[in-house]
Amino acid sequence: EKTEGMGVRVSALIPLVTARSAMGFHIEARTFAVQGVSLLTEQSVQSILLLSSLMESEVPVTHDLQASRKILEAARDTILSRGLTRWTIDQVADQAKCAKGLVLYHHHNKLTLLLAVADLVRQERVEARVGAFLVPGAPGLDRLWETLLADCESGGSALWLSLVANADSRATASLTEPDRIRFSAAAVTALDLPGDRPGLTEMLDSLLGVELALIQGQPLADVRESFDRYWLGVITSGP
Repeated sequence: EKTEGMGVRVSALIPLVTARSAMGFHIEARTFAVQGVSLLTEQSVQSILLLSSLMESEVPVTHDLQASRKILEAARDTILSRGLTRWTIDQVADQAKCAKGLVLYHHHNKLTLLLAVADLVRQERVEARVGAFLVPGAPGLDRLWETLLADCESGGSALWLSLVANADSRATASLTEPDRIRFSAAAVTALDLPGDRPGLTEMLDSLLGVELALIQGQPLADVRESFDRYWLGVITSGP
């Protein structure tokens, strides 16, 4: 089949390889013969190859999103284990069990990947705390405590704090006003609080004191007592 483009005839020959990538989707590679003086750059050819694979692939595009997510989670785990100053793209690729080029295809460079990790960590943090209040009353508070404890034990809390402390990722990792509103709305519903009580949106930030105490290794019983005392004050008189 021949296609005219920029005054150059490009003949698509035959599919050479159909391979399954490490992320689980098929990539079909084609060879192109260029007749005459080619004006196509290498980047143009790569774009044609990518478009061809997307159009002809039998696998849904959601697999591409799954690949990006898997790489993002691998980057989060790599930063968690290596630290903000010692992680590399190669380590992320090893963690994700994929080629380094695939990491860069989805996330472009190290800074872009770092910001994506910061956003992921913030979202996961908020989702876990809001999710605890899907159970109403005292059991919801117990689930919230368990969430905080699990985050501190896994290193998740320390990771988030390091991302907030880092100049490059601070803005992306920091809690947003919609985050605070979501958490306060979940608490209002679970604990049957008046929705117009002042200071409700400060509750999510108040939990940081509990996490810092846990990270510093303060006695668990003392930290839990402080946690319970705070929420008793919220229920009886407001934050």
